[in-house]
Amino acid sequence: MGPVIAAWDWVEANRSLAARALVFLVAFLLAYQYSLRSLLQDLDADTPLAYLGLVPVISIILAVVVARRRRREPDIHDRQLDYIIGLPLVAIAMAMMLILPVRMSSLFWTWRMDLLSLPLFVAGAISILFGVRALWRFCIPILFLALAWPLPYTMLIGRGLSGFTTLTTRALALVAHQIGVAGPLPGGDGSLFALNHGGDRFQLSIASACAGVNGMVGFLLVGGAFAVVVRGRRWPKAAWLASGVLLLWILNLGRIILIFAIGTRWGERVAIQVFHPFVGLLTFNLGVLVMILAARWFGLELASFPAPRRRAEPDLDLPKPAPRRRGSRAVPRAALALALVIASGSVLGVANAGLKEYQLVAGDLGAPRLVAFTGNPARLPAWFVARTGEYPWAKRYFGDDSSWLRYTYVWNEWSAVRSAFRSSAPIFVDVISTSNLRTFSQYGLEACYRFHGYQITDTRSVDLGGGVTATAVSYFNPRQRANWTTLYWHWPVATPAGVRYERVVVMMIDTLDASLSAPPLAPSLARRVGLGLSNALRGGAGKQLNEKLVRTRNFLIGFSQSILTAQARAGT
Repeated sequence: MGPVIAAWDWVEANRSLAARALVFLVAFLLAYQYSLRSLLQDLDADTPLAYLGLVPVISIILAVVVARRRRREPDIHDRQLDYIIGLPLVAIAMAMMLILPVRMSSLFWTWRMDLLSLPLFVAGAISILFGVRALWRFCIPILFLALAWPLPYTMLIGRGLSGFTTLTTRALALVAHQIGVAGPLPGGDGSLFALNHGGDRFQLSIASACAGVNGMVGFLLVGGAFAVVVRGRRWPKAAWLASGVLLLWILNLGRIILIFAIGTRWGERVAIQVFHPFVGLLTFNLGVLVMILAARWFGLELASFPAPRRRAEPDLDLPKPAPRRRGSRAVPRAALALALVIASGSVLGVANAGLKEYQLVAGDLGAPRLVAFTGNPARLPAWFVARTGEYPWAKRYFGDDSSWLRYTYVWNEWSAVRSAFRSSAPIFVDVISTSNLRTFSQYGLEACYRFHGYQITDTRSVDLGGGVTATAVSYFNPRQRANWTTLYWHWPVATPAGVRYERVVVMMIDTLDASLSAPPLAPSLARRVGLGLSNALRGGAGKQLNEKLVRTRNFLIGFSQSILTAQARAGT
């Protein structure tokens, strides 16, 4: 009961601090509820970035350790400075969560920009609730939160993952051949191994996720935090981290050899379904434990917490320190700070909860789920689709590996299958596929329309669901003397060659007989706010459109939503 009583006494003596700490924790968990859950639920996944879910937990542990240390801090007791620093940080985080999902469309989740805003909100909330001195004190745990952003890892790992996988498979082939538990299949790339269980032959594949990158990244996260709290020189710390990475790779080889041996002894089902799910986590924990115990061999030791200082006898030759003022608390009045953090956390919580719709187009760590439209155009009930054009001259604009294909959708009014969309006018879908995303910014669609003399009457952002935002453009074509409506958007797609990017342009001439049986899906509250802010910043909305143009635009929005749903279904 001693620790409980001591903790209660501390709370009684520091009620304001305890209340602010509780509000901060609740606001943090509320504001990023879905982001944190998406990280944690991938801890048991066999992916290179599975252990990124440890970052928030490690950051909290670092914060507890830092809070118990005494360190030099700037002598600042200015609440105005606390708000000057804290409010912009929170405002930037809110703008990123409300506006960027609309402006970036599905790329917001592919690049996990929500996790980039996380340390900004935490830093701003700490400055508002606890002051700039506390922000300085907790700078390392806050910066550590930025390590949960998967985009830098994806870029670095993507460049060297194939070579690292080859190194792992070659080492496995050498060890497995010496032991006699498996052997690589001849004529392949070395990633397929043949096993024999009582005359029953089966194959196991060593994919990039099994190469050991996840354990190495996880150790760098855990080991990096451990290196912060231990005492020692920089070079021994770097050597300790490098040794840990090597040990985790060796243990991963041992894990795969063990699975091979189990498969040879008890069969494929026991090896893959029973042992494989938990052996990786076991070897990771073993490697981390061994390296922590071996830290002393590198001259590293845990930093001890300072003991309470005893009052020394005054030295007659030294001046006595000035008495501390009673009003020098970092946050003398916390009501306004509490209200600001609660309000901002609630707004962010609503926006963050809406991010679950991105699961339609991308996984938890941003991997695309959609298949390429160019290889599998969306099939819609009662609509014919055919490729009707190709423009190879576009390669000089979008890259040598790019393609520009045109598809035409025509409604089959005699179809036995009912459709929510009916129109005598065809719908044209242009799809530009490239590996260079920047070319879409360099050659924008509106600029192309203006170059050809089209008179744009209205431009605005619309929601297609699944986190995909399209731009609706209404314009007049002087050559045809007709009004057209275009919806276009960009999305990443998964292909055998890796991630590619597509610009999908859906076009239709304005017609009187275009009809849909139900209105387009309405966006969420946070999405509507983001669309309103984005359209206000864009400033492209023209005069009020007539009823026919609005009906055509709504028709294309619903039609494009069906295309998105069909592509997502094909991806699963």
